[in-house]
Amino acid sequence: MAEQEILRAESQLARALNALDEVALNSLWDDHLVFVGSNGHATTKAQRLKGVREAHAASASDRVESVNDDVRVEVLSATSAVAYVVSSWHGVNGVLPQRYQATHVWSREKGTWKLITAHVSKVTP
Repeated sequence: MAEQEILRAESQLARALNALDEVALNSLWDDHLVFVGSNGHATTKAQRLKGVREAHAASASDRVESVNDDVRVEVLSATSAVAYVVSSWHGVNGVLPQRYQATHVWSREKGTWKLITAHVSKVTP
């Protein structure tokens, strides 16, 4: 059951990122989120949400979308799980796709799964 819940949460996360849906991301991300991007820099939930607002205001030609190619879930306990995600990102104007892999750590509090940390790396060809 927890595995299916995490798979649903990962799908919601992908849809929210593609739509730049700040409300959905705010509900999926834990208040203590630590996100380590492919550049190696760590950001907080507030910083990530600011980036979403800025991306939302940017030109549509600069937008990217992702597709989860593979999601594997390891349930660690009733309140924690890890998802390994491989995704393809591409520009909406046909820019060639780039592949990324991510490790997402989810925590369940009061019955709700929240993303507490993420680490993303670019997959080189």
